Amino acid sequence: LGPTASQPEYPIVTTVLSSSFDAGYAVGEYVAEKLYEELDGRPMELGFVISRAGDGLSNSRPCGFLSGYLVKKAELDGNPYASKWDGVLDAYYAWVECRDQGTSAIEGIVNLVGYVAAGGTDANSGQKVAADLLTAHPDMEIVMCETDSLGPGVLQEIEQHGMTPGEDIYVFCGADAADYTLDYIKEGKMLAVASNAPYYSGAGAIELIHDILNGFDANNLPANSFTPTYCVNVDNIDEYYDPDLAFAPAAEWNIQNIDEYNAND
Repeated sequence: LGPTASQPEYPIVTTVLSSSFDAGYAVGEYVAEKLYEELDGRPMELGFVISRAGDGLSNSRPCGFLSGYLVKKAELDGNPYASKWDGVLDAYYAWVECRDQGTSAIEGIVNLVGYVAAGGTDANSGQKVAADLLTAHPDMEIVMCETDSLGPGVLQEIEQHGMTPGEDIYVFCGADAADYTLDYIKEGKMLAVASNAPYYSGAGAIELIHDILNGFDANNLPANSFTPTYCVNVDNIDEYYDPDLAFAPAAEWNIQNIDEYNAND
């Protein structure tokens, strides 16, 4: 089970895990479309609150967001990338420069004003570092919280600065669509979040075991089976909001063999 991908030498049939990059990408596409008319051609002023600068998730989600944003904005501008992966490469270089040098920009599209690393994933840690980010960049228009659990602290610090989340500044999360984040979206305090339903990890693995015992050939599975992700946002929150669930509901999903995976790549 995830979140870390399996190594080729491990004697496994597959590893069930979420794709942090795809989670960020889904939110990036939505934000590009949602704010396209509001930005009216000017670059977005964007900051990041992440957990750890050297962590894989803390890099994959911002990079995924920038990728989705660039690809969708180019499409809306009528000048799409020749390949999605050209946009991903632009996003990767921009994020790495911001991470290593403190700031970066893709001219005319987005200004990465900076990031702060909380050193953990709890709300208190998120609030402490968000104070520094907001103080240093008072004109920042949107903040990405790498993960849900940082969000409450970031929202509280925004309010401490006399701003209203969702009006004076937009906030979104790269994952996981926990119930309290869905509440924030329903209230208009957060713009969007990507799903990362943990139900897949336990239930998906158990279903796979049942299938194998019932004759399913598990010798042709990819090393990693990524669970599906989608963007929950202020426009579709009613579709996914369920007060009885701890996370956004799981979408329909089946583990694909290598041939099926390649056919849908």
